[in-house]
Amino acid sequence: DNATYREMMISAHDGFRAPEDQSIILNFVLAYYLLIGLHKSRFFPLMTFLPLSFLLVGWARIYRMTISEKMKWEDSFSYQGEFLLMLQTMMNLSVAHDEEQASRASFKAEYAVRETNARTEKILD
Repeated sequence: DNATYREMMISAHDGFRAPEDQSIILNFVLAYYLLIGLHKSRFFPLMTFLPLSFLLVGWARIYRMTISEKMKWEDSFSYQGEFLLMLQTMMNLSVAHDEEQASRASFKAEYAVRETNARTEKILD
């Protein structure tokens, strides 16, 4: 029985209970990576995801501070979930920055080779 097993595991671990969003946030981070990380985007357009991630993570805290201190619901994510989401956003930004820098370096190298070929052809003619 699944319920008996769960109760046994909780009692075996001194009442440890995983955050409620643990399975959801792992799936969300995977979907976030697949949607954002696998699409080759430039660095500056992806910078918009940084404030959006902060807003998504902290909307309940912002609402509680600005509008109503007696808010009834909890935050959307646990601290581990918030950390995973922000870490994934930073990693996506880092990868996009590195790819853009590599693309620029490749373009400059290709341009230098074309220029060198054009100069040597002029010399040989």
